[in-house]
Amino acid sequence: MNIRLQGKLFLAFALATASVILAVAWFTFLNFDRGFREYLNNAAVERTEPIRNALVEHYRVQGSWQDLKDNPRMMRRIIFQTLSLERQKHFQEKAGRIDAERLNKNQEKHRRKIFERHFREARFLRIYDERGDLLMSSSKWPVTDGAKNDEIRVPLKLDGQTIGSFAIRKAKLQRNRPDYEFRRKQLQKIWGVVVFALLVSALLAWLLARHLISPIRALAEGSKALGEGDYSRRVDVRGNDELASLSRDFNQLALTLEKNEQSRQQWIADISHELRTPLAVLRGEIEAVLDGVRKFNADNVQSLHAEVLALSRLVDDLYQLALSDAGALDYRFARENARELLEMSTDAFELRFKKAGLRLRADGLDSLDSYIRADRKRFAQLMHNLLENSLRYTDAGGEALLSAEVLEKELRVTLQDSSPSVSPEDMPKIFERLYRVDQSRSREHGGSGLGLSLCQNIVEAHGGRIEASSSALGGLQITLYLPVYEH
Repeated sequence: MNIRLQGKLFLAFALATASVILAVAWFTFLNFDRGFREYLNNAAVERTEPIRNALVEHYRVQGSWQDLKDNPRMMRRIIFQTLSLERQKHFQEKAGRIDAERLNKNQEKHRRKIFERHFREARFLRIYDERGDLLMSSSKWPVTDGAKNDEIRVPLKLDGQTIGSFAIRKAKLQRNRPDYEFRRKQLQKIWGVVVFALLVSALLAWLLARHLISPIRALAEGSKALGEGDYSRRVDVRGNDELASLSRDFNQLALTLEKNEQSRQQWIADISHELRTPLAVLRGEIEAVLDGVRKFNADNVQSLHAEVLALSRLVDDLYQLALSDAGALDYRFARENARELLEMSTDAFELRFKKAGLRLRADGLDSLDSYIRADRKRFAQLMHNLLENSLRYTDAGGEALLSAEVLEKELRVTLQDSSPSVSPEDMPKIFERLYRVDQSRSREHGGSGLGLSLCQNIVEAHGGRIEASSSALGGLQITLYLPVYEH
């Protein structure tokens, strides 16, 4: 049986509330029934008070129950006379007079009728002496096993001393009697309220399930749209609960996917553009040779070779960046001396800087005595790209300064060069792939626009971070932060 989520929520809420309502209703029913029976029992005990008083008075006069044991009919006579007198008093008090003399033996039959009609409790009486022995039991209420569980005993006391006990049967409801009808009507009202509460709770459960499922349904539809490639889909965020948090996360995911799709499309377009330029140059020069416009000599072959090298560098950079993005670059980390790694890089570029009319300086390396966890090959690749960047784009007569120092638990390596610099608008974008500053950092210098992106990936793989800012020398400043080796 396939039940949708809204149906499951509705059933869960409805069953939970129905269980509570029915439990409360059952408790109310039991409590009412117990209380109503206690009320009937207490009322019956109260109505037999004249009989108990008459029995106590008889004991006061006689001094024992012996005469009643010898003559059980005398006990019945006392009970009947007492009940008849109480009933007659009830009617005659309304007329303002009491005539006790009417009570005689000739009226015993009439007294029984009054007794049976108005004092039905007297049909189920038991009287015990001070030792608990039975003195009398009504003929309609014979003594059987477990009889004591069906009776209510009231002690008979004379001057604070118990002289016996008086028992009546516990109340039993009978059809067509006022107490039974009262109980039945009250229970009907209780169950009517229960049914109404169940209907209201079912309605509220349905509304609540519908309210809760609304954002979930929106998220499901949005997820389906994302799966179909519609990354512009967003869902409404309502409230501050977990579903609202999930909706915000969904919107953030959709925004990220949308940006990634745009970046992917731009990436493909940029790669196509970058490959098209050297290929177009190669094609043009080869066609010129084939058409006889240019001669096939060493100079023209050298030009073709330069274009092939540029294209090869671009493909190599793309391959390295792809490996880095996929986490497939091979890293073999070890405890390395930071000063030795930096000095190896500066030594490798010192002659090239001189040939280009630039000066490469190092500051603070002699006093640097720190170790880092690094891959020697990848770290050399990182510094090679940074120094190559400065070598290509720094104006003739300029300089580059490499410095390093330890700040708390980080090694800060700073590479600065002289003009030209990068505008504040372009500074946040220089780590983007295939990004070039048009004016000074152009394709004419032989760069592919991928070096700094690869540097960023290598630094992050070493657990560090890389930042770009304007240099005090007038050019660009690249700062590396790498964790110091502590073990």
